[in-house]
Amino acid sequence: MTDQILPPQAASIPVISAANRVAVTLQPTDLTLSLGIARLAFDPLGNQVGTRVEYLQSFSLSPTTAKQLSEILRITLSKYEDSWGKIPMDKGTVEHLQLLESKPIKEWSIEPTQVKKPRAKRAVKTARVKARP
Repeated sequence: MTDQILPPQAASIPVISAANRVAVTLQPTDLTLSLGIARLAFDPLGNQVGTRVEYLQSFSLSPTTAKQLSEILRITLSKYEDSWGKIPMDKGTVEHLQLLESKPIKEWSIEPTQVKKPRAKRAVKTARVKARP
C-alpha cells in the first residue's frame, strides 16, 4: 500500500459537525472545550421526559489559543448581531455565566449531574458548575 499525497486544498477541508451544547474544563496549563448535542427523550406516549447530552468532540487549547478563539468569536458574533439581530441565550446559560463571573475560582468545570424529576419521569442529565478547591 502506498501513501497518497493529497493536494493542500483537499487535505485541509474540515469535517463539519453540529453542536448545541458546550462544556469547559480549566486547568493551569490548558482549557478543554467539549462540544455536544442535546437530544430530547420521550416516553412511549410522546411526552418529553428529559434531555440527554452527548459530547461528540473535545479540544485541548493552550491559554493563548483559547484567548485567540475568544477574540475571534467576540468579533464574529458582534458582526453577526449587527447584521441579523441580538442572539438570545437561554435562562440556564445566563445563570451559569453569572455564577462563573461571581466567584473567583482557580479551577472549575461544567460537569454533568443528575436532576431528579417527579416519580413518573426519568432523571435528566444537565450541566452544573462545580467549584474545585
